[in-house]
Amino acid sequence: MNTFEALIKISTLLAEGKIKESLEYYHEPTDKAPPLSECTHWMEELLSSLPDAVKERYSFEINGINNELADLKNEHYYERLQRRGVPYISTIGDRLQNRITLLQNAVENGQPGFLERQG
Repeated sequence: MNTFEALIKISTLLAEGKIKESLEYYHEPTDKAPPLSECTHWMEELLSSLPDAVKERYSFEINGINNELADLKNEHYYERLQRRGVPYISTIGDRLQNRITLLQNAVENGQPGFLERQG
């Protein structure tokens, strides 16, 4: 499994609410469900393992992913949606999936990063 496949796998767990905190909230079994902290930790590890050339060229995109992870780590599941009540972990998971897929496509197709396109 390559780095992007692993990142998408973790973001899918988040998007589908298959993490411990989300399952606990809905009173569902949590056996074998990773905690949110483990998901964010491994995503950060995977992002840091990307080649330096990728990190430099796509720094804007990677920063966006890191911002989503920071929101999750700070338990800001729903503030951007300005909703109250249920923590919408899946919303950030969906955004992570989208951001990671766009980054993967750009890297695989040699497309310029956002900052490169602006310059």
